[in-house]
Amino acid sequence: MSHTHTERMWDGMLKVHLHGGGWVVHEFTLPDLGDPHDHPFRCVSRIIRGGYTEEIYGPQGLVETVERRPGDEFEIPHDRIHRIVHMPEGFCITAYKPLTEKVQEPGFFQWRDGVMWQRRWHESEWSRA
Repeated sequence: MSHTHTERMWDGMLKVHLHGGGWVVHEFTLPDLGDPHDHPFRCVSRIIRGGYTEEIYGPQGLVETVERRPGDEFEIPHDRIHRIVHMPEGFCITAYKPLTEKVQEPGFFQWRDGVMWQRRWHESEWSRA
């Protein structure tokens, strides 16, 4: 018998863990305009409904903006720094699945005077990356 577990990550994101297949459903109702983040593992994401505009960052700051649409499936490396900045339909539903074991604690990033700073999710202090 399959079970689910839900987790409210913030006001605009609900996670539904689908036990048995490793997939997690993300329901976004607001863009993520906080600090860009990375992930604890390499994963695959599939856009089910809606869609979004994603900003992807490199060590020097913003690198590219990518549009994600229903049917798109793509890998997200553990060290991809990104955030969702726009949802043309006002919501997005994705299916997300880890492809590796956890390799790091996820974190948040900022750029100050051209220098990248980071804070792992469980830390309160920022440090140079």
